[in-house]
Order: sequence, then C-alpha cells, then structure tokens
Amino acid sequence: MPEGFLGSKTETFRTVTTPVLKLDPPTVYAIHSGPLRLQQGIDTGRTDLSPFTGVARRVPPQTQKKSRRVICVAWATLLLPLIFFWGCTGSANSNTGSTQQTYGISGTISPAAGGAGATVSLSGVTSATTMASSSGAYSFTGLPNGAYVITPSHSGYTFNPGTQSVTVSGANVTGVDFTATAQAPQTFSVSGTISPAAGGSGATVTLSGAANATTTANASGSYTFTGLANGSYTITPSNTGYTFTPPSQNVTVNGANVTGANFTASAQGTFSISGTITPAPVGSGTTVALSGTASATLTADSSGNYVFGGLPNGTYTIKVSYPTTTNVVYTFAPVSQGVTINSANVSGLNFAVTLYFGTEPSRSKYLPRSDTFCASAVTPNTWEPRPDNYPANNTVFPSSTFTWNPAESYWSLWLAKRNQISGNFTGTTTEIIQWAACKWGIDEDTVRADAVQESYWHQNTHGDVCSPDVAGEGSYGLNQTHNKDCTGALVAGGYPDTMNSTALAVDWFAARTRSCYDGDFYDGGPWLYLGQTVDQIAAANGWPYVFWACVGFNYSGDWQPGQPYQLSVQNILANRTWEQPGF
Repeated sequence: MPEGFLGSKTETFRTVTTPVLKLDPPTVYAIHSGPLRLQQGIDTGRTDLSPFTGVARRVPPQTQKKSRRVICVAWATLLLPLIFFWGCTGSANSNTGSTQQTYGISGTISPAAGGAGATVSLSGVTSATTMASSSGAYSFTGLPNGAYVITPSHSGYTFNPGTQSVTVSGANVTGVDFTATAQAPQTFSVSGTISPAAGGSGATVTLSGAANATTTANASGSYTFTGLANGSYTITPSNTGYTFTPPSQNVTVNGANVTGANFTASAQGTFSISGTITPAPVGSGTTVALSGTASATLTADSSGNYVFGGLPNGTYTIKVSYPTTTNVVYTFAPVSQGVTINSANVSGLNFAVTLYFGTEPSRSKYLPRSDTFCASAVTPNTWEPRPDNYPANNTVFPSSTFTWNPAESYWSLWLAKRNQISGNFTGTTTEIIQWAACKWGIDEDTVRADAVQESYWHQNTHGDVCSPDVAGEGSYGLNQTHNKDCTGALVAGGYPDTMNSTALAVDWFAARTRSCYDGDFYDGGPWLYLGQTVDQIAAANGWPYVFWACVGFNYSGDWQPGQPYQLSVQNILANRTWEQPGF
C-alpha cells in the first residue's frame, strides 16, 4: 500500500491512529449492491445503486477495478486496528486471575465516653460502616488503593474534625483520629394563659412529671416553664378564691415547645376570719399570721383588731407574735388557734397578751414610754400581799405639788427625766411596780426585789430615821426615796407625796436608776462614775456591772459596785422572795 495511506501507528499502548481516506473529487465511488464478482482477465461491468441517491447506474469496467481496490483498502484499514486492539486486550486480561492487594484505615475517637459505640462511615472507592469499640477505636480493612472520606457520628456528640479525607496508596493508613464533644441536651418550654386575668394574675402554676417546678402567672395570667427535656408533664394552677377548668392538664414535650396549655379561673364564694388582741394598746401592732388553705400576714389595728377577708372554705391556723427589738417579752394566750371556714364568716378568734418588761439598753431613744401605754400594758393581777398599801396605791397627785430638790437641776439630763415623773397609775402593788418598770425600761423583777430590800413592800415604811425623828427627814415609800438628811437638807425631795403615793415612789426609783444607767450624772468629775463614762465602765466590766452599781446608787448615793446592798438585792431576786409563802 502507498506510504501514509494507512496512517501511522503510534507507540502508545492500546492506541491506534485511524487512517484518513482521501478521495479525489469529482470521482464518485459506488458500493456494490450485491456480492463482489471478479473474473480474471474479464471485466464485465455491473449495475450498482448509488448509496447517496438510491439510483441505479452502470459502472464501467475500469471503474469497477478501481472500486475493488478501494474497498479492499477500506476493509484492511478498519480491520487491522481492531485485530491489533483485540490482541492487546487479550494480553492485558491474561493477568486477571492474580489476587489484588488490600489495606486498612484505622483511628480513635476520644474521649472514650463519646467514642464508645460511635458509628463511623467510610465512603469513596468503597463504602462501609463500623462501630467504634468501648475505647473509641475503629478500623476498616480490605480496602484497595484510592481516596476515602471518614465520618463519625454519635447521638449527643459533635466531632472535630467533622470528617477526614484519606488516600490509601500501597500501605495502611493509621491515626485518623477524632475528638468527641458532648452536646448540651436540647430543651423546650411549656406555656399557657389563665383567664380571666383577675383569676390568673398571681396564680401559682405547678409543673410535675419529668421535671418539677413552680412559677407565678404574670399580670395577664400568662405563665411559662423553660429548660424542659422531652417527656410527660402535668400542669396544675392554684389561686386563693378561684377554681380552675380543667383542674390540671397533661402535656408531652417531644422535640418542640408546647403552647396553649390554658386554663379558665372561676371565683369562689369567700369569707372572713376576725378577732381581737387584748389589751388593745398592747395588741396594736401585733403581727397576725394566717396559714392553711390560704396564707397571709397583717398587723392588728390600734384597737388590737384584725380581719382576714376573701378566704375560701378550708382549714386555717391563726398565730400571733410581736416583732419587738426591745427587751419586752410578749406572751400570748393562746399562741395560735385553728379554725375551719364552712361557707360562713368566723369571728371572735381572740388572743390575750401579757408582757414582761426587762432592762432596755442604755440611752434607749423610746424611753420613757407613755403613762397611758404602760397602764394598758400592765398584766391585770388582783393579788395584793400588802392590804395596808391600799390608800397609797390608789392616790395620784398633780405634778405641781412635787417638791424635788432644786439643787439637782445641775444635772440637766436627770432633770429632763425627773420632770416626767408623774405617779399617774393606780392598782395593786405588783401592778404599780410593773407600770414603773415599763415606763423607764428597768427589769420589773429587779424593782420588786429592791422593794423587798427597802420596805418589804410596805409603802408606809420610814427609813433613815433621824434622832429625834423629825417629819420629812429620812426616806419614804416602797423603794425609799430619801427626802432630807438629818440636818434637814434636801436630798431628793418629794415628801410627803412619795410617802402617800406608791406609784410616785416607784416612778421616782425607776427614773433615778434609768438616769444613772444612761450616764446622766457624768460631768468629768470623780463623783459617782469615778471620772469615767458609763461606756468606758461597760467596756471594761460589762453593762450588767453598770446596772447593778446604779441599783446600789439609790441606797448609798455614790458609786460602790459590789457593795453588800447590791448582793442582798440580787439574792432576793434569785429567791423571788415576794412569791414565797408567808411574804
């Protein structure tokens, strides 16, 4: 064949360049429509169909020869590459019976808590899935060379990195590791509205079930519980004086917030509980607490009255107390009372209070208490061991008649207290003592003990008697107010009123003791406090030391801590002599 007619064969394996058949126009070649007929030395000619027009035409003999050559060349051109390609393919496929080598990919997901049981997916040349071991290790085996993507997954965890691309190239691939991070569990909410707002506002809404919680509906009656995991819950509203439809609702949280858990509130019939705390001035300001079906707290009014209204049927407890920061001890009888409302108001739940007055701190601003308050605060006590006191116990003088020592005006703070001495109370001896103790904030049993020491509770006692016995010289009354010394000079004054009025005598003693305890007689000099303030003395010895020195001051007229007089009064107080048989 002519050079270049069949084209050239390249050296690339399995690649053959197809020869290009060049035709010389305008010669038209025909394809024989029937079997090829060749006779040696004879050219008979034939009729062929044109492949382009489908028209039969006569092919000259010389053209037939040329056509046969072309057809042979064409068949050779088409068949030779195919034969060559087939042979090469057969050669390549002759090795398919040999075993192909494979490899593995492995790694670890840490920590083990997130890796254990994680699903690891392989994609790429081959796809597969495996589960990481309890330590988070995983592996894929039997992998041919190629590119792969490793993707871990585990409920409740995220992974870093999210995926990894690896290439197997004639060796195992190790260390394809991941870090697992626990995800915060997804939470949801349950919400609703309690209507109308009058019954919903302030209503308590309780959640129970998969979690427990309590919330308060807002002014519009709306409520919301947040941070809830999937699960079943029960919602229950409550509000004093209302019932609810439905009484409760069951809801299920399942991957989404729950809204519209609504309720309707209906007002109940309501009633009241009322009573009085006596005596009225003491009951005034008392704290009254209601508990039970409903809870509330209020303060008794100036008359000691209290009322709890708007209460539904139910069982309640009323308890009274006094929020004092002073040394007054309030004792209520009874301390509390139980009551049941059954479609009617409850009244007459009354309490009586008794007080014990202790010593109030030095320079207490609320002292002296008023005569009227202390008169109402006295615990009624008809016991009278000294009938001879009756006239003086029931005598009150106007303050204009008092003859106090004018020389004591030097002590201005004491003078301010002395001007408030009134003796404006009548009663039994023990009631008078309590009244004065209340007024000046002196421990009432100490006043009782001092009265035992000074007069054995006989108001008509005349002590510090001079010789000769001159009226007005000496000391008078329950706690012995020293009127004049034996020279006739005024000491405290007050006679004869302090002799004829028990309340005035005790009022003076309590006021004088309080003034000493408050440091009113300090002027920087050596008298009474030995040149120190009561705060300095208390800092070194304590306030009880100061108090008892002031009790002794009324006897000695000067500062003698620890004197036998004080010890005697303390012993009487410890034995409560006034309560002993035969007193």
